[in-house]
Amino acid sequence: MAFALPFVYVAPVPKERFGDRLEDTMLRTMITETPFEQTWVLQGRLCGRWAEDLREQWDRTRCARRGRRCTVDLEDVAFVDSKGEQMLLEMVTEGAEVLASRAYMKNVLESLNHHQD
Repeated sequence: MAFALPFVYVAPVPKERFGDRLEDTMLRTMITETPFEQTWVLQGRLCGRWAEDLREQWDRTRCARRGRRCTVDLEDVAFVDSKGEQMLLEMVTEGAEVLASRAYMKNVLESLNHHQD
């Protein structure tokens, strides 16, 4: 019996954007595709231009998510600004399940729940 290995996409990180402070400002995005699920793993800072880049990736992969479960792992997200919150709200509104166990991210997600009400 044959099975497909998950596809993993890692977004490129252009160093020229932030110079020496790259490690403090980047957002790494990994997308794993299986027949029944699309899993996103975000690491770093979900803010500013990175939130806009995430929105572009989210929009580009919308058709691929149709009919499948979508999970967004926020375990290694260190900071979220208002643009990042808007992006997370969009993901949740479209049915994504978000995962976080750290107090900071739980607080961010709880504030998003109040925006939905």
